Amino acid sequence: MTNNDPGAILPETSPGQTPPRDSQAVSSDVSLAIADGALIGGPRLEQLKHYRLLELIGRGGMGDVYRAHDEQFDRTVAVKVLPAELASDSNFVHRFRREAQALAKLTHPNIVPIYTIDEDDGHFFFAMLCVDGESLDRRLRRAGKLPLTATLRIISQCLAGLQAAHDQKLVHRDVKPGNVLLERGTEHAYVVDFGLVRRVDSNSKFTVSGMVMGTVDYMSPEQARGVKGIDHRSDLYSLGVMLYHMLSGRLPFASPTFEGMLYNHAYDAPFQGQNAAPDTPG
Repeated sequence: MTNNDPGAILPETSPGQTPPRDSQAVSSDVSLAIADGALIGGPRLEQLKHYRLLELIGRGGMGDVYRAHDEQFDRTVAVKVLPAELASDSNFVHRFRREAQALAKLTHPNIVPIYTIDEDDGHFFFAMLCVDGESLDRRLRRAGKLPLTATLRIISQCLAGLQAAHDQKLVHRDVKPGNVLLERGTEHAYVVDFGLVRRVDSNSKFTVSGMVMGTVDYMSPEQARGVKGIDHRSDLYSLGVMLYHMLSGRLPFASPTFEGMLYNHAYDAPFQGQNAAPDTPG
């Protein structure tokens, strides 16, 4: 791969360690994990249609993401594959396709574009732009917190991307630092992983009242309560939690349990921002 080729770089695990589901972790030597089929639940996956899979670069609740070579157009892409253990469940296939279809409708510089949606021998996948950079989560883990100017630059781009989704009546529902990619050199921000996306006017019964969906650290109060029919305000709340984290270096709530964090978001007031960046307006 040349220096001009895009290749997503996300937080690393130890060499040979399988990145856990629901994380953005990346192994620095993922070939060992891929070779024994541990990441796919079967034989090593090397090719999907005209995409040659090169390395695993991320894992999420709805798919494994690979850096791949598009042999048809001779370019590097990112390919998201629905894991084999989920592909037999029609609900997960429906959600996976819904994410791809939702992204395909969005054309915005702060949302990663989709190139194709396809299926190969039972493997459901879509190909998209592969961003050369790192996740905001990795940036925060390294830096702790960010200066006000850098924070506002990233947040404004996230707002622009989410606005494009909201204009299409699409709610992301999982806004967090792990779902924001920062391009190397330019600091251009992309909102990614629309795995929980839902149309505000959708009549789908897949999401039901009382079901908690999203990442608990950045979850809106209505998501924490399992309220049905959430809208764009949930994304704005999650973005606000992310803003707090970027400026203060901490989350607005702290609880040792999943249930405790849900309660915090649903009913409690956040910590005061005494650890925010010195140039943050009072």
